[in-house]
Amino acid sequence: MRLAFKLAVAGLFLSLCASASLGQVSCPFGTTDTDRLARCLLRPVRRGGNLGPTPATLPAPLDALIGKPMNVSAEKLQAHLRARGIKEADLGGALVFRGGRFVNDLTRARYFVFHDTSFPEINAADFPADINAASWRFNRLSVWLATPTPTHVFVNRLGESATKANFSQNVNGTKYDSGRDAPPGAERSRRAAARAGQFIHIELVQPRRKSNPRTFFDLGPTPGMTAKQLDRLALLYVAASVRAGRWLLPAFHLAVDSPLRDAHDDPQNFDLDVWLGNLRTLLSDVEAASVAPDGGGTDAPLGGSVSAGSLTAADFNLPEPTAATRGERLTLWSTFYHVFPARQLDGGQPLLGTNGRSLGASVSASDWCNAALEGTVAVSNGAGATRTFNFSDRGGGRQLDCSRFFPSVARATINALARTRFEIARGAFGTGVRGMALVPYRSIAVDNRQRPIPFGAVVFIPQARGKEILLPSGATARHDGYFFAADTGGLIKLNHIDVFSGTNARNPFPEFIKSRETGTFTAFFINDPAITARLTAAHRP
Repeated sequence: MRLAFKLAVAGLFLSLCASASLGQVSCPFGTTDTDRLARCLLRPVRRGGNLGPTPATLPAPLDALIGKPMNVSAEKLQAHLRARGIKEADLGGALVFRGGRFVNDLTRARYFVFHDTSFPEINAADFPADINAASWRFNRLSVWLATPTPTHVFVNRLGESATKANFSQNVNGTKYDSGRDAPPGAERSRRAAARAGQFIHIELVQPRRKSNPRTFFDLGPTPGMTAKQLDRLALLYVAASVRAGRWLLPAFHLAVDSPLRDAHDDPQNFDLDVWLGNLRTLLSDVEAASVAPDGGGTDAPLGGSVSAGSLTAADFNLPEPTAATRGERLTLWSTFYHVFPARQLDGGQPLLGTNGRSLGASVSASDWCNAALEGTVAVSNGAGATRTFNFSDRGGGRQLDCSRFFPSVARATINALARTRFEIARGAFGTGVRGMALVPYRSIAVDNRQRPIPFGAVVFIPQARGKEILLPSGATARHDGYFFAADTGGLIKLNHIDVFSGTNARNPFPEFIKSRETGTFTAFFINDPAITARLTAAHRP
């Protein structure tokens, strides 16, 4: 049975069995008393669809935030994210910068709703031992992105997040924001339209099992969410609130829908104290973030020279996979990308950060367009100093029309390139997702929805094994066939991967890199903890 169907059935069964919320008090959504509404939405969720009492007061730091002006700057939040290698795209979308300032694009948003997936359903007496480890299948965000679950962002138990819908998109994730407090018809539609855009929905990965054989899957693990999950949830809350220009009201799913029929009983075993502690720490860290005059966070180190590098043949000597370590078979097609070398040109096209400010480097129009296309550029000042910059996001305004340099490239791609924004790389060869340093001939870019390959996965390509590669030092080596998913790109979709070749501008693997969708080849996931650990370490900046 396909997972999407199983999730739909599970959600239906769960809702039918969670009607204990009937008869409980609904929250006063129409009130002007924000404190009262916020406290109602934080009634603790208990097993079987029951809610605990309304807190007498809002706990800190919410008591100092809810109903108060936004006191976190978008610049400091960006500096905090940049210093930690966290992509805004994984947090419900990028902060919007237009006309020289940040724009609050979530003007209707008011509620930030905590859900749990209530899946997978575990029939065993205990939860799997590895539910908080990368080895557990359901910590693959690609699994969740492939489901029909209506939400904005998924957060796995490792504290990693993936955006399914930008926060600016309307998603009906509760019965209340779908207008289900009215009978089917015109009034239900009117209520749903009036509430559109007010709710941000976050799904926290949490399995369920039965507390006894006669009940439904009502029991979540204890604690329900990991500390890392709650840490990422705090970051998502701040990011959404900054984009809204106001502190959103955090809410439990069941508290939103109570007392509607068939209200879901989530989130289970949510430790509010841990989340609030993480929120306090995060607010302190963001406030302490340094914003350079050019808009770049000073916590982010400059990239080093890309002219040599320290890779040797010994870095590509991993043994051939065994039948036991060779996992799922993949059918892929590939392109490749490299670090584009450019020279500083005073008065040229500046490399702009996501806030629209110069990062302190400018290049020729041709070099700028090639940098936008490749995604990584090494800018030399002619005196031996080189800085590396990465693609960061798309800005609100067009900077340069690159069609004269790429006449055969589709207009949609040209328009996207024109809005390219950069960031200072943390590694000598550039930075991929989650702050990972790119490694020539080892890193690959995959679909940012992480399907079919999730970030951090190891892939073996048989056609690469034994092929000679030219290292940045000028030495040669024989490749062992292993690649590591460390990057993404706007044009990388589904089974398309992009192999990073470092400073080499020529196709390093013509045997399988055909740069067309019909040029497919076979690859395999690798389930070898030792190899995964080695390649993960190689991608640390």
